[in-house]
Amino acid sequence: MYMDSARHSGHAFPPLEPQLTPTSSSTPASIKPDHSDPLGPSTSESSAPMKLSPSPHQFEAALGTSANNLAQSLNNLLETKIDETGHLHENLVEPAMDHMFDQANLYDQPISYDNLLSSEKLPDFITRPVVPDSFNLQGNHKKYLNYFYHDFARVILPLPPSPRYNPAREILLAYGKNHNYLLSAILACGAMQSHRKTKDPQDEKSYCSYLSICLRLLSTILADEAKVNKSVEPMLLTVMLLTSYTAISLLQKWRPHLRAAKDLLSTYAPFSEDPRYSRHNSYVIAFCRNWYMSIENIAGLTAPSGGVLKDDRELELVMYDLPYMKKYWESMLLCREDGFNYVYGYSNTLGVALQKLIKSIKTFKTMKKPRTLSIFTLYDLVSDFRKEEQFEIISKTGIVPKNHFMHPENDLRPPPGFEALSPEAIQKIEYQDGSYDYISWYDICHQSYVIAAYILITSNLGGYPKRHPSVQELVQKAFSLFPFLRAKGMIEYQALIIQVSMYFVGLNCVYKADRDLVARFFENLRQLHSAAASFTLERLKCKWDKYDELHKDDREIIHDDNDFDDDDLDDVMNY
Repeated sequence: MYMDSARHSGHAFPPLEPQLTPTSSSTPASIKPDHSDPLGPSTSESSAPMKLSPSPHQFEAALGTSANNLAQSLNNLLETKIDETGHLHENLVEPAMDHMFDQANLYDQPISYDNLLSSEKLPDFITRPVVPDSFNLQGNHKKYLNYFYHDFARVILPLPPSPRYNPAREILLAYGKNHNYLLSAILACGAMQSHRKTKDPQDEKSYCSYLSICLRLLSTILADEAKVNKSVEPMLLTVMLLTSYTAISLLQKWRPHLRAAKDLLSTYAPFSEDPRYSRHNSYVIAFCRNWYMSIENIAGLTAPSGGVLKDDRELELVMYDLPYMKKYWESMLLCREDGFNYVYGYSNTLGVALQKLIKSIKTFKTMKKPRTLSIFTLYDLVSDFRKEEQFEIISKTGIVPKNHFMHPENDLRPPPGFEALSPEAIQKIEYQDGSYDYISWYDICHQSYVIAAYILITSNLGGYPKRHPSVQELVQKAFSLFPFLRAKGMIEYQALIIQVSMYFVGLNCVYKADRDLVARFFENLRQLHSAAASFTLERLKCKWDKYDELHKDDREIIHDDNDFDDDDLDDVMNY
């Protein structure tokens, strides 16, 4: 079996290809744009509607507006949490804690960022990941940092490229060491993760305290226009972290944060297929864009009101953003060379196909009844996902064949050029009868999104009833991808990334045995302290009850009410 966290031998982890090292501008050399005429005419047809780059004054004004939207979203989150917990605002922060975050020296060693690099180095957060012990934190602060490092970071990125290297964690901690408002947000996430396990009221109070400190420190940045311009990257990391947290919490106040992230990104580094409009691209911007799009796709598919990209032009630009970012993502090990994206849980090209599907869903929802999409639109969508169905790393079935070189019980060598896998990419699952299989998580995650897309196209956009044989065939094909549902033991963190797929499978389950398997999946995710799993299961149970009541006297397949029509539940997404 060939399994290794490193791509190449002879390097300290994580090894990176020399040809991807950045130039002094922090742009990977192979994709360095030409800035010789940033305002000149473009030969790209799709960039014609774009406005010219704003003047410095316009840019700073727009950036200030975006940053203030971020502050408002943080303030709303804090007020909501204070109301929920009953803590008084004036007693929220202990003076000692407040003073600690006013000190600059909470970290022992200097660290370099990508915008300060020579052409022969990569950012320290890639080559020298930060560890919790390097922070000058004691007591509960250290405990919460460890909760973030070992626990919450796996919620953000359930499929890290290695057990020792989690890009999301490394970037957040690296920037947190010099930006205490980000560090306080990191500790807030750790405190709430601790509270979910211990139910200790002190953890919840600490969470509110950290949020209050985060807002206070951020306010000092926002008061100085020059500081705002220099602090976009840590501010983006802060808002993305809190978007991620609120999307899996009982609060579910993720939308203002995701919108604030979109505003900052579109102002500072606009979504554009024309690299001349990407003056501020960097490793952190590339990471935030990847993280943002992973959440935007989930929201677009599962939230009743969709994501925060509403304009068709915005949706189209996002689809064309992929080629310019891919080199950054590969150099940070955010995606594999074969295109599998660790943040998405599926390939980059499947991400583009899902964005096209989301655009069709948006169009469908705005139509007057009876709603129908062009048959050619549906054919085009199916064609996209048929191509994605052919993608595989080990096996499209999700089961590692016994004669495959990646099967842990053989010693076969991989073919030349095969990119090594993390040890966590393959898991042994044992069944009740004593038999077992090895499953390939990357293949399961990717193929599950393909099947979820087929279900959406067939049932929701195509109008096929849930009981139709074609819909039920897709449901059963999905279950064949999920053998762990019938296995002994708990579901691992990797399963967090297929919540979206399981939700659409669950929506179309009409038999009790199938529904029980879906319910077991989300019950297990509750044990991983995912509040979103609780929301999703309750949402499914409501829809199952409504479906059963509507069809209790049916003797034949009839047309169903579309799931898009009766989604009057809270603004929840399956993150």
